[in-house]
Order: sequence, then structure tokens, then C-alpha cells
Amino acid sequence: MEDHKITSLSTDEDQIEARRIADLCESAYSSFCSSGGGSTLDTHLDNCLQHVADEDANCFVRQVVYGVTRYRRFLDCFLDSFFHHNRGTALRADAVKYRVLTYLAAFRLQELTFPTFRLLLEAQDAQKVLLLLQYLFNGSRLQQTCREDWLQVYDKEFVDGIIAGLLSWQAEVDPLLAKLRAQVYFTQQQEQQQEASSSSSSGRAGSSPARCRKPAPTVPQEFKLSQPCPKPLPQPEPVPPAVKPKPPPKFQPGPTKEQLAIEAARAAHRQAAAARQADPRFQPFKLRVLERPMHSDAVRAELEAELAAELAARPQARPAPPPPTAEVRLNAAAVLREDALYKRKQAAEAAALQKYEAELRDTAAFDRWQAALREADAAQQAERVEQLRSEMSAAAGAAAQAKAELLAAKAATTNAEKAARAAREEERQRAWQQQQEANAQRAAEVAADRAKAKQAQEEALIERRLAAQQVRQQAQEEARQRSEQAAAEAAERRDIIAQLRGLEKAARARNNGLGGASRGKVFDPTAVPEHGINNTMSLAELRVRLEAAKQRQLEEEARARARILEARQAREASLSSKVTQLAAIRRLASAQAQLVKAAAQAQRARTADAVLQRTEANALALSDCIEAKHAAAAAEAARVAAEERRLKFEQMQLAAGESVVEAKRFRELRDGKRRDCEHRQVTSLQQAQIDDINAAKLAAARQHVIGLRQQQHTSLQRQYDKQLASAAQQVSLQSTALLSSKQRAAARRRQQEEAQRTQHATAAYRPFSGGGHTTMQARLQALAAGQEL
Repeated sequence: MEDHKITSLSTDEDQIEARRIADLCESAYSSFCSSGGGSTLDTHLDNCLQHVADEDANCFVRQVVYGVTRYRRFLDCFLDSFFHHNRGTALRADAVKYRVLTYLAAFRLQELTFPTFRLLLEAQDAQKVLLLLQYLFNGSRLQQTCREDWLQVYDKEFVDGIIAGLLSWQAEVDPLLAKLRAQVYFTQQQEQQQEASSSSSSGRAGSSPARCRKPAPTVPQEFKLSQPCPKPLPQPEPVPPAVKPKPPPKFQPGPTKEQLAIEAARAAHRQAAAARQADPRFQPFKLRVLERPMHSDAVRAELEAELAAELAARPQARPAPPPPTAEVRLNAAAVLREDALYKRKQAAEAAALQKYEAELRDTAAFDRWQAALREADAAQQAERVEQLRSEMSAAAGAAAQAKAELLAAKAATTNAEKAARAAREEERQRAWQQQQEANAQRAAEVAADRAKAKQAQEEALIERRLAAQQVRQQAQEEARQRSEQAAAEAAERRDIIAQLRGLEKAARARNNGLGGASRGKVFDPTAVPEHGINNTMSLAELRVRLEAAKQRQLEEEARARARILEARQAREASLSSKVTQLAAIRRLASAQAQLVKAAAQAQRARTADAVLQRTEANALALSDCIEAKHAAAAAEAARVAAEERRLKFEQMQLAAGESVVEAKRFRELRDGKRRDCEHRQVTSLQQAQIDDINAAKLAAARQHVIGLRQQQHTSLQRQYDKQLASAAQQVSLQSTALLSSKQRAAARRRQQEEAQRTQHATAAYRPFSGGGHTTMQARLQALAAGQEL
């Protein structure tokens, strides 16, 4: 009874704690929504939760508020549909409560586990929770109403995953719904019965005009509406200061003062060294060894020749030894699998042989048909080769013509390039503008990356807190199971004590009824008790039968061991025979593979020789054909040259009188050509000067842009490094605080476990040792006290 009271008290405390945490979540989110965005979410939660001392509760409330804020559109769609279908029973004043519970059920139920979520639900009003669960875990309602609204905001896979996750908890939600329905509808029935009883009593007393009074009329009153707080205006963002690049330092041609000083010092050092070398006191000494005749050059040449001979001799490399053959030890499964594979192949080969024997036929007609087709293919291949040669000769002439056309196209392209320079200049200006826009976009992306880094740190912290919460919940669940097991064992012991007391009372009553005649009766182990029970026997017979049964069991075990040993030996013999057979099959397969490989190599060599011979014959034929064509072309060229010489001689005879006119015309053409060349030269020089000026301007602008980019990159990198260092320091501080909190929680847990172990050791069972002449009453008292007999 006391254990039941303790369990009920602990359950009530858990519900109170769950109700308090749920209220904290609702109040924190409501106050953040009513603040109108005057502060960030982190700052608001720090202000709201500064009085919460429990770190686990603080972390849970923060995670819930973050999640509700993140999935605001998801929850808005659900609550709109929920209030629309429950507009007569659900109150919009409880919208924050429904929002928090819906977020926990849709996104955090897997982490919380259903018992913890059920504890949070049972701490709320049963009627409100019943309305929410009936709508939230209704698959048809979610598919018909909520799914379409969610698909307008989120992806299909995400929405389907959320719906499937909710419906996967249907088996755990149904008992809770039944319990809530019983609570809600039973309460409504009681209220209806009370109203019916009060109305009947008022009807019976209606005969008394003094007690029956007419209710007062309803007086309308104005609503007490409060003025909403004005939303603060957004703070203006400061305009970043304009970048003022510093001009480069002025360059002064000529050596600087430092360079002049260094050059003067060098000249002084050189003069001092020359004077020291000219002084006879500081001349280098001479060795007498150098004056004596020596054969060092011959010795050196001999040593160098020996070294060159040693280096020139290259040792002959021997082939590497073959690798050792490793024996592969197979287990029983591998041996059986390989044996089955070979048996299957043998069966297939036997079936193929049987089919061949049953369907014998002559293949001469097929061989002739195959040979004819191969000859036709070879003729077609030769025809294709000949056609390809003719096409290649025609392509050579086309290539020469294409080359001339390409030169003309290049000349036209050169003229078009000059006209396109202005267009390229405009394109460069547009590219510079686009680069400026890209730089601005890149700066925005860098700022967004900083925000993402902070968000990733927050998510990592949330994950660690969730893992710690899961470990604590698992420890609480194990403690609860241990307490329930201890309570069940205590109840079982109490039942045994009550049964023994009942048996003692029955025996005492029977002894009182029979008197004291049977107290001095001597026990006979060979006597059979006469209690009217079938198959009764004496204690001696029982012992003999037990011995016989044990002997039979030992014999059965020996026979079973013998059977198992025989089966094992037979299996090992079968496996050894199969291993021998497989080794023979492998050796045969290896020999066959080597034969096939040698035949394939010989076939490839024969094929290569045939191809080489055919290629050489084709090359000789092609060479003869080319030489014949060259001879024909030379003869044609000689004929054309003789014809041209004859025509030129005739023209010279005809044009002897027109030589003066032709000379004048030639001089005029030459003068015009010279003037055209001079004009083109002047124009090209001017254009080259303009191009050089534009190239210098473009290079200067490019260098300027590169300098600006480097400055921006350096400043952004410096700011990013500072923020990253501060973020890393915050993360280290948070991790240190989290580790210290975990260590404190672990220490508290160890102290609690040590206290429980001490208490358990103090209240442990103690065996009863009351002597050989202990009475039954003393034994029952010891058993009731929890001592072992």
C-alpha cells in the first residue's frame, strides 16, 4: 500500500512538472509574438528563462520555441483547418497550446518517446487534448484538408513523411484516445444527470410560489477591449562608409640614398681588398709540395677510368621468383557449394551430350554457307578500301581549294575584326558593370554564410542537448522499471506469506478438531498417505523412481551423443571425399585452360601474320599505283609547259608594237600601288598607336579593379576571421558549460545510485537461523519479516 502511494505521488509530481514546462513554452512563445519583433529570439528567451534554474527544462523550452517559430507556416495551415472543423468546440484562445502540442507530435515525437509525450498530454485539459488528437491522428482528414495547404509551402516528400510519421503512432494513440473519451464523456454524463436531478427537484418544488423565482433578464455590457501596443518602427540601417583608396606613392627615378650609401661602401671595400692584395706582407704563401714533380693527374685519370668502368658495367637483372602458392582452406559450406556447382555443370553437359546424340546431323552445308558469306564479306571490305582510297585522293584536291578559300576568309575576318573592336569595348564596359554587381552579390553571400555558420552551431548544440535529454529519459525509464519490478516482487512475497498463514491456520484448526492424538505419530517413509489422491506413493518409492528416471535420462543422452558422433563422422568423410574430387576437377580445369590459352595464342599469331602479309601486298600495289600516277602527272606537266612556251612566243610576236604603251601603263600602275601602300602603312601605324593607348588604359583599369577586389577580399576575410574566432570561443564556452552540467548531473546520479545501493544493502534479506527445533510459528514470522529460511 505504501509503494502504491509513493508511485502515485511520483506520477503526480511528473504531471505537475510537465504542466509547468508546457506553460513555460506557451508563455515564452506568446510573449515573443506580442513583442512585435523588438528583439531577437535568443535575447527574448534569455530574458524569459533567466529565472529557470533547471538547465534541462531551459534547453527544452528553447528548442520548442525555436521549432514552433521555424515551422510557423506549417502550424498555421494546420490550425486554420483545425479551428474551421472544430469551430463549435475548440477555443481560439488555446491556439498557442495547440500549436506547441502539434509541433511536438509532428516533429519531436520520435525523440521524446510516446510515454513522455503522453505525460505532457495528461497534464493538460482532457477535452482539449481529445479534440486535438482526434484531428491530428486522423489519416483521411490530414490527406483531404491539410495536405493540400502544406504542399503549397513544402515539398511533397517532406509532407508525406510528416503524415506517415504521425500515422505510425496510431497504435499508441488509440488507447490514450479511449481513456480520454471515457474521462470526457463520463464527466458530461454526470453533469447531465446532475442537471436532470436538479430540474426534477425544482419541478417537484414548483407548487411552492415562494421558492420558484423567475430568472433576471440579461443585461448587455460592453466588451473590455485593450488597446494594442504599437509596433516599433524598424531601426534604419546605417549606410556603409565609402571606400577611399589611397593613391600610390610617387616613384622617383634614380638610386636612393640607401642605394648610394651601399654602393659607396662596396667601392671602399673593393679598394681596401685591392690594397691588401698589393701589399707584399699579405701575399699568399706557397707550398714546396707544389714545386716538386707529381703524378697526381695520371693517378686521378686512372681512378676516374676505373670508376667509369664500374659505372658502365650494368648487372643483368634476374627475373623475380614466382610467388608462393598459398593453400586455401575451405569450410564445409564452401565445399558443398562448389560441389553443387560442379554437379550442376556436369548435369548441363550431360544434357547437352544427350541432346547432341539424339539430334545428330551433318554440318557440311552450314560450313559451305558460312565460308561463302565470309568470302563475300572479304570482297566487300576490299571494295570499301578501294573506294576510301579514291575518296582520299579527291579530298586532297578539295583540301588545296579549301586552303585558298581559308586565306580569303582570313583576310575578310581581319577587316571585320577592326570593325568589331568598338563593340568589344562596349562589351568590356558592360562586363565591368556586371562584375561590380557580382561583387555586391558575393558580399551578400558572405554575410549569409556567416549567418549559416551561427545557425549550424546552434543546431549542433540543440542536437547535443537532445542526446543528453534522451540519455536522461532512458535512465528514468530504467529506474521506473526497476521500481515496478521491486513492487511486483514485494507483492508476490506478501501473497506467499498470506498463503502460508492460511495453511497454518487450517492445520491448526484441523489439529484442534482431532485433538492431541496424532502429535506423537512417527513418520514412516514406506507408508502411502491416504488422502484420496490418484497415483499416490510412498517416499521410498518416489526416490527409487527418481533414480530410475535419472538413469534412463543418462542412457538417452549417451545414445544421442553416439548418434551425433556417427553423423558428424559421416559428414566429415563425405566432405573429405568431395574435397578430393574438387581438387582433381581443379587440376583438370587448369590443364584444359592452359591448352585453350596456347591454342588461342597460336591462332592470334597466325591471324597477325595473315594481316601483315595482306597489308604488305596492299602497300606494294598502292606504291605502284602512286608511281604510275606521278609519271602520268609529270608527262601532263611537260606537255602543258611546252604548250605555254609556244603560246608565249606567239604573244610576244604579236605584242612587239605595243611595248611602249604597255611600259607606260605599267609605270602608272606601279606608282598607284606605291601610293596605296604608303597610305596603308600610315593608317596601320596610327591604328597601332591607338591600340597601344587603349591597351595601356585597359591594363591600368584592370590593375585598379584587381586592387579594389584584393582590398575588399582582405577586409571581408579579416571580419570573417574575427567573427569565426568569436563564434569558436562561444562554442568552446558553451561546450565547457554543457560538460560541467553533464558532470554535475552524473555526480548527482552516482550519489543517488550509491544511496539506493546503501539503502538496498541495509534492507536486504537475512537468512533465518533459529536452530534445529524451530517451530512453524517462528518460521512464518521470519518469512513475514523478509528473511530467508
